Amino acid sequence: MGVKNFKIIFENPVKTYFPNDIVKGHVFLTLDGPKKCRGLRIKGTGEAKTSWSTSAGKGQTRYTGHEEYFSKRQYLIGGEYDDIELPHGESFFPFEFTLPSRLPSSFESKLGYIRYTIKATIDLPWKFDIETKSAFTVISKYDLNTDSNASSPVVESRTRNFGCFSSSPPLTATLSMPVKGYVPGQVIPININIKNLSRVTIYHVRLKLIKKVTFKVTKPRTQKRKKYMTIKDIHEGKIETNNVSFDEFIEVPSLPPSTLNECGLIDVQYAIELKLYIDQLCTPNLKFTSPVLIGTVPLNNCLFFTSVLSSLTQSSTAPSTPSAPPDYSTVINFELPPPTYQESIFAAENLQDDDDSQHVMGINDHFAPRYPVYKFPSR
Repeated sequence: MGVKNFKIIFENPVKTYFPNDIVKGHVFLTLDGPKKCRGLRIKGTGEAKTSWSTSAGKGQTRYTGHEEYFSKRQYLIGGEYDDIELPHGESFFPFEFTLPSRLPSSFESKLGYIRYTIKATIDLPWKFDIETKSAFTVISKYDLNTDSNASSPVVESRTRNFGCFSSSPPLTATLSMPVKGYVPGQVIPININIKNLSRVTIYHVRLKLIKKVTFKVTKPRTQKRKKYMTIKDIHEGKIETNNVSFDEFIEVPSLPPSTLNECGLIDVQYAIELKLYIDQLCTPNLKFTSPVLIGTVPLNNCLFFTSVLSSLTQSSTAPSTPSAPPDYSTVINFELPPPTYQESIFAAENLQDDDDSQHVMGINDHFAPRYPVYKFPSR
């Protein structure tokens, strides 16, 4: 007598919840004959884990970090000391539990994760239990309207002089954005102003949205690692003029929010990186970054930014270090619809944990957290 089907089905089809939400669903079981057991139980778990290994001589040291946010265990039928029989055919066993009020958002990467799972177990006496596992997403709201930094305009500028023995006229690059805070689905409008009074040639310009993650482990001792990932990448060719201003637009994909305040092991930050490639030997490229905030609730003014600048303009009177971003369009009157919840571009390779055997159903399933993505009007 065997198990033909054993899986966890959530009432919410996108399996996405917020702190304090009630998680509801049922365990679906199909048996080709009756099966004796103690009972059927589920365990809901929220935790963060980080890990990596380092080599020293002929050995390796494994570093780990762990935080548990909740662990809820309940029998749906039977009990630890019961003796029951599960019926032949299809059965549905409903469950529900309430999430705690303070939880960090789901997050997945190779060096660590914040993960929420449910495991269902058929408790068999004197035999290996039969288990199935499924993950779901938790989103901790990051309302950009509650962060005064999010609505602040951004102007970052760098200047460099060239020449070994005497300074040449400078090269100045300025990066401007109307605000610092954005949400997935929104376009980040970026103005680049380059004033090149030097004799060097800028043969390439690169603009990137990058994610910076700091991972922390605590055993056998505390260590940290930083990981930089390129989310979006834009390239421009050779700059032919001495003074140029142009706009680029980066749409924010489905990403975890900047703040993971309830997690002490993983910190996420985002930035726009501007890099000017200099065509001169022994001359380093000009590169700098400007932080941006990624939230789950957009700014109330909900500006739909459209550049009023041409795609490439030249102005000999343009200031080299503007005191404010360029003038973008005013608010467009529209009602922003509720977000959809789309899978992140970062996913778990599998759901297997240290205490899972190879026989747990569902551990090899693809899982990507879902984050709110807003639909803005086309520009």
